[in-house]
Amino acid sequence: MYKKQGFTLIELLVVVLIIGILSSVAVPQYTKAVEKSRVAEALPMLKTLREQQALCFLSHGEVPECMQGNEDGDNLFSMADITLHGETDPDCGDPVCGPASKNFVYALDGQYIYANRRGDKYFLETTALSGSDCFNKICCSNIDDSTNWCKIIGFTKQEGYLYLQP
Repeated sequence: MYKKQGFTLIELLVVVLIIGILSSVAVPQYTKAVEKSRVAEALPMLKTLREQQALCFLSHGEVPECMQGNEDGDNLFSMADITLHGETDPDCGDPVCGPASKNFVYALDGQYIYANRRGDKYFLETTALSGSDCFNKICCSNIDDSTNWCKIIGFTKQEGYLYLQP
């Protein structure tokens, strides 16, 4: 007797359906993990810059010299001997533009230090200037309102439009 080997159409459809269900669960989790790893690049940089800004405030007081920088993008705090070298983003619209990486553009706008996520998803900010919302903290704010990127990357506590790290 002849025995047929192979899969039926129903069996193949069930396998495709199972793969589809698994991928619909896995892809969003993968996106979250990738975005969290990208934020891991910016957090140490922001903390370092905030510490250097605080040292400037200790040396000079909270004066404009600690909150301005070199317009050519070589360093965010030219008066404070704080150096941060890298390629400047040509599209940066802030008064002082720092280096740009693959995922973030760093900038200084007055008292705040920013890490703007490329693709206009969200930005991170911090400052060593007392009395501000992000004093000695890193805050997150969504630019893209269709997705709450701040919650995705782990900023859960909300104060107004800002999200803070737990």
